[in-house]
Amino acid sequence: MSTTLPEENTLSHEDTSSNLESSQNLESSSPPASADAHQGTVHIHQEEASSSRTTSLTASLKSYLFENTSNKNVRDCRYIYRPLHALDTFNTKPCHNSFLCVSCSKRELRPWRIRLQRVAQIVESASFVTLSVPTDSDLDTAWRNLELVWSKLSKSSSFSRQKKSHGLLHNVRAAEVTYNESTGQWHPHLHIFLLFSTDDQDATHVSEDLLRRWKIAAEAIGVPVSSSSQHWKLVPYEDRYDTAGYLVKQGPWPTSIKAGTLLVGDILRQAATGSLEHKKLWTEYERAAFGRTAVRGSQGFDTWADSIASELVLAA
Repeated sequence: MSTTLPEENTLSHEDTSSNLESSQNLESSSPPASADAHQGTVHIHQEEASSSRTTSLTASLKSYLFENTSNKNVRDCRYIYRPLHALDTFNTKPCHNSFLCVSCSKRELRPWRIRLQRVAQIVESASFVTLSVPTDSDLDTAWRNLELVWSKLSKSSSFSRQKKSHGLLHNVRAAEVTYNESTGQWHPHLHIFLLFSTDDQDATHVSEDLLRRWKIAAEAIGVPVSSSSQHWKLVPYEDRYDTAGYLVKQGPWPTSIKAGTLLVGDILRQAATGSLEHKKLWTEYERAAFGRTAVRGSQGFDTWADSIASELVLAA
């Protein structure tokens, strides 16, 4: 579903024409290069070209954000590209915006990904849940409904009892937003990684019950949801590392591989090329994301995850 681009870098291309004659003389007295050596050279050139394209794309996206964002913190971020005439306004503080900033999103989400990937591999069982609400309204309203339903569900005493009786240790949830080009509708949804100290039977029970409770909580606040739009699956041990990485992928970098579905990374790229339609979509997304948090853990998750990390270091 997503691609993770390499860290920003700057390539240096040196003029090698002055060494041409000596290299030709060397080649005339040397055996022909092997096929393996030739393939290795091609591979190096391909990597350099890829890095160069990434650097160019990064600069383009940063330039677009600087010139068009309505979010002052993002515009003034120390990592965002700024034209020469704005150097005197340079702000040394990062914006820490995981939804909008092409630089800070990677820096902010990386610790979450590493921490979740680590603990996901030491629990007894795990499940992955996707929850959503109807999107027949504007993005901000649909997103707010999503948060309201989760708040009502997670604060219920019955859900707390379920966690204790079925070994649910913690959960990490991430908000993701996609756009359907066919219907012209946004699709904000939650991905939730549930971590258990017990077996798959308990994980199955809690995950199925979570979907049922989601529907009840949504209807209680006047947001009817479809059962067919909610999903869950058990995550086997060998898939937990990649699943954790998938969960913590939000931000303006990932792009979609599904035809007709846009991630915000697709929207930003098209907006940066001058597409008026995608500029409007990006502006709506930017406004809706204001003040929201990309990734959250259940109460005590940070302390628990850090203690796990300390134990692993001591055991090594």
